[in-house]
Amino acid sequence: MLEGLFETIREMSGNSSAQTVQFYGHAINKLILTMQTTSKIQSLNYGLANSSGMLADLKQ
Repeated sequence: MLEGLFETIREMSGNSSAQTVQFYGHAINKLILTMQTTSKIQSLNYGLANSSGMLADLKQ
């Protein structure tokens, strides 16, 4: 099943699986950056926030 999925991705994107791995790496980096930015914005607006973007402790 996964082999078929990766074959389809390779056909759509070009020639090598290295491009697919690189694409996933970029997607993960964007996700991490978005989570960190969201956490920083929430901490500025509401106090402390953890890495998942949820409020941590407002007692401080």
